[in-house]
Amino acid sequence: MRGYIRVLSVLFTAVLLSSCGTAGIGNEIKSVSGTAAMETPVSEEGWKTACREFLRERYRKDSDPDYLYYFLKNIDQTEEPELFVIDRAEEDEDNLKVYSLHDDVRETGSWQLTGSTRLMYSTDSSYPGIFTFSVGGGQEHYGYMTVRDGRLTVQKLWQNDYSGISREPGKDWQPIKELSSDKTLIHESERAYKNDQDIDFWKLTPNPMAEDYPAYDLEKLKTISLKDARRIRTAKKTRDRIHAGEDEPDIQKNNNRINGSFVVTREEGDFTDEAPLYRKDGYSYFYDDRENELKRTGGNGTETIINFHYSQWNPVFFAEDAIYYTDIAQSNKTFLCRIDYSGRERQELYKIDTEIEQIYKYKEDLWFIYCDLSEDMITGLGRIRLSDGSVAIYKDICPEGDSDAGSQLSFHNGSVYYNSEDGLSRLNIQEDCVEQLFHAKADAVNFFDDSLLFCRSTNLYRMGPEGVKRIKTLKRAVDGFDGIRVEEDSIYVRAYSGGQYMKINQIDIDGRTVKTVYEGPNKSE
Repeated sequence: MRGYIRVLSVLFTAVLLSSCGTAGIGNEIKSVSGTAAMETPVSEEGWKTACREFLRERYRKDSDPDYLYYFLKNIDQTEEPELFVIDRAEEDEDNLKVYSLHDDVRETGSWQLTGSTRLMYSTDSSYPGIFTFSVGGGQEHYGYMTVRDGRLTVQKLWQNDYSGISREPGKDWQPIKELSSDKTLIHESERAYKNDQDIDFWKLTPNPMAEDYPAYDLEKLKTISLKDARRIRTAKKTRDRIHAGEDEPDIQKNNNRINGSFVVTREEGDFTDEAPLYRKDGYSYFYDDRENELKRTGGNGTETIINFHYSQWNPVFFAEDAIYYTDIAQSNKTFLCRIDYSGRERQELYKIDTEIEQIYKYKEDLWFIYCDLSEDMITGLGRIRLSDGSVAIYKDICPEGDSDAGSQLSFHNGSVYYNSEDGLSRLNIQEDCVEQLFHAKADAVNFFDDSLLFCRSTNLYRMGPEGVKRIKTLKRAVDGFDGIRVEEDSIYVRAYSGGQYMKINQIDIDGRTVKTVYEGPNKSE
């Protein structure tokens, strides 16, 4: 379903919210064992340095660090936040550890998270702690976590017996049972649950807190909900010829990145099969999967542009003005951001309540393919207007594809090209009209002069004002075409055989081979 590799984060997600104030505390509080915290304030740089070194060591010593996550939140009214570390590999033990931050890091307590646990925050500063939710024994359990006198405490607030397990014959029974006398605290826990105010957290990497303690400020960040999106219905027609025209250079660069990343033209005119994601102003941009970062190489050596904090291989789009990207947390949540090409000016745009698998900027809109995990993996096409943040969903469009390139969108001259269950199609943006172009799905597409070029298995096609024409068929025993690249006045196609062989040819508009650029082992595998 995806055209890229991505490692999903775990069930829980977290946001840094530095809160202050006091909260009402009821009578039933569980004090969790731990070491009392120091109370002498330290400099911000002091606790950050201690926290950073602690996390690095925790990552280095862990036998399976892929299950480690962390977040910071101030829940004890001191100058410094608390550090929360979650080890999802330890399901049967206290897998949440809480630490105080000073010139050193000291454990204040621990707690067990189960597969059903949710951690939630309050938008009211009177409640700086963490609201908890879990399911067990046929009941929903609600609580409030904070630090008192240097020790982690978890207060039981109320429970909901949704299964009726506590019902006794002949006795009055209510499913809701309040366990605290603090009704305002109970009400706030209900509100946090109903509003999905889940805490988000960062996946622990070898370089934690690369941007100090990065945060998406949910109180300031505009939230977009697919439930409130405008539903657009499209008309349908079939076309057997098109006039492709031209589009902006950055759009063509991204079409090449998606459909023909196998070869990049160097300034001296040579070619390489080690293609970066993008090239701009003498810099090459690439993804570092070990550090979970987007980096660039150039005049200043290697620099980090984006430090992703949740999933790996997040969708990225290289627009003329900036890089647009997502940071995806589980529980149907995606943060949409932009950053300049130097990596110095980052802007958090929106939070959307779904998982976004692809993102594109075309004209002044952000386009995306979403996957709604709450509704049986429903996928679809959406659009956000950057001018006002309004969102629209194309109700009848569900892009799909059989190849990496074929599963992604391509944009050109006012249309979105994609594969549907009916075959290769395009959305005419201005007319909200879906036009079926070919009876089968394409493995890759690109554009040259007035024509659409696309490949399907061992065949290469051209579609233009004169209609559709097959311009090349592979003769030898290879699997087929898997990419098309257009560089100025040149067309390049790649054929492959398994993961062992590939051949890159430069061709003309009629499919005739101009020259062979490369033939041999598939070094990209």
